[in-house]
Amino acid sequence: MRLLKHKHARIGALIICVSLIGGTGCITSAIIESARQKEAMQKYADQQKKTVDGYKVNAAKGDLFAITRLGLEYISGSQALPQDIPAGIQLLEQAVEKQYPLAEYSLGWLLLAGRDSYHWKALTTDQLPRQTERGIRLLKLSASRACAVSETNDGRSGNTPAFDISKVYREGLLVAKDFDQANLWLARSIIHCRYPNIYVIKSTFPTSKSAPLQAKIDLMSWILLIPEDSANAKKMAIDSQPVLASEDLAKAQTQAVHLRQIVLDSEKQYPAPPQPTNKP
Repeated sequence: MRLLKHKHARIGALIICVSLIGGTGCITSAIIESARQKEAMQKYADQQKKTVDGYKVNAAKGDLFAITRLGLEYISGSQALPQDIPAGIQLLEQAVEKQYPLAEYSLGWLLLAGRDSYHWKALTTDQLPRQTERGIRLLKLSASRACAVSETNDGRSGNTPAFDISKVYREGLLVAKDFDQANLWLARSIIHCRYPNIYVIKSTFPTSKSAPLQAKIDLMSWILLIPEDSANAKKMAIDSQPVLASEDLAKAQTQAVHLRQIVLDSEKQYPAPPQPTNKP
């Protein structure tokens, strides 16, 4: 009996849909929606092919951005370009030889995690064996050449190599945890690149009124590193300072001096990158 009810319901729905064909019936709507989806997919595929073809033309001229992006396209694979991981790695290596920071950054992430920061889909270790030591070194090299690297032509989706390195060491998921290295690269990011701002620093080192005194001293030492080259930066730093006694403030200042020194020492191996043109 229940089966007959379901059968009658389906027949009824079909009759209604058929009766509406030519107006806004469900069959007509489904056909239209399917056609729209196909049109959108074709438009995306055409645009993707146009982009890849542009990379090929510019890469042949020696454009390092195009060489790097074409390499990443080969590694990820798409309708416009079948996946060819060896060809992609070869292109990235070509740009790395020219000390191009985006290529160093991208290949560094691939060797560390099997993915670049643009596509995020990880390759298996069979597809691309991990090389942790070289991967982290490439990230450091990219951080010594640029405060931010962008994988798009408009330059708006920039990644911050020094800050990313500090997170890698602090999290300890891709390399062994190393707080000395984490602090060094965070200090480099703040001093060299004016990033992160006070709000990101406070989220990295959260404190509260009941937090241990040393945690407040540590936070203050990071705040003291922020370049106060604008009224906004100065105001944010002042508003965010924990309340410390004079002797504790002196401890924070001493820690800040130490952080500045280790950054200076590190520049013998990894020079400071060119200063960013746009100051926050």
